[in-house]
Amino acid sequence: MPDKTTPLVRIDTFGKLTVYGKLENLNPSGSVKYRTVTRMLSDAIRSGELREGMRLIEVTSGNTGIALAFRGRELGYPVTIVTSQLATDETKRMIRGYGAEIIESDSYQGGMRLIERRMREEPKSWYWTRQTTNPSSLQANMELGREILGQFGAQFGGRIDAYMGSTSGGSTLTGVARALKEANPMTRVYRVAPKGEFKNAGVEDITDEYIPLLPLFDKHVVDEVVRVGEDEAIAAARELAEKYKIAVGISAGADFAAAKSVAGSVSGNCVLVFPDSADRYSVLTEKQ
Repeated sequence: MPDKTTPLVRIDTFGKLTVYGKLENLNPSGSVKYRTVTRMLSDAIRSGELREGMRLIEVTSGNTGIALAFRGRELGYPVTIVTSQLATDETKRMIRGYGAEIIESDSYQGGMRLIERRMREEPKSWYWTRQTTNPSSLQANMELGREILGQFGAQFGGRIDAYMGSTSGGSTLTGVARALKEANPMTRVYRVAPKGEFKNAGVEDITDEYIPLLPLFDKHVVDEVVRVGEDEAIAAARELAEKYKIAVGISAGADFAAAKSVAGSVSGNCVLVFPDSADRYSVLTEKQ
């Protein structure tokens, strides 16, 4: 886990809804995935699955790849990241900047087959973190939820009435939601889903047929789904940067836009987890 907690800040009040942001973009490597990668690797080292001389490998097109390259370098493990066509130039530049090897695949499924082949051929040479099925990832995010609870109580008092989060694999949403609902079963959890296609960010829908592929996602923690378009998410991310001086990514913008969209009908305290920073999205960093 991070050596220091990331800040929890009050952003603003919209109607009767006060919105707070957990700034996970301030983690080492710039995203919430530093938490999950750190927990997955520490648990694997402790269990003996990850040993000196092994090479870390994962198929990912985003923040997990950056975090794994960063943390692998910290711990002295070489890293191979298998990316699909979804990986942005910014992401690939960061991964290579931390010293990791990149293998480009035509698809996520193609990347999975590549890793499976390498694991069959040299099982003692590779450690596959398996981010979408690794229970250590869920545990890391439950710890994140408990961290939010502790900070909220110490800084603001009162209770957390709502939590909103966008999804890709669903581990962050599920882990944080479980922790918050353990403390207050009345906390409402909103899954932020795309309205139309998102070309620039990890805001993905989770349909019923996709759920069996994501064992860490628990649909039962979700009370309601709020849909946000990509243009809305980008505009909201820019608003966070320009008005509130918080430079976060597009999925954070989607969550912020979703919170404002329900402010007329939802009251109380709403927490958002801002997963990553703006520096990995050229649409946010280039001049308009």
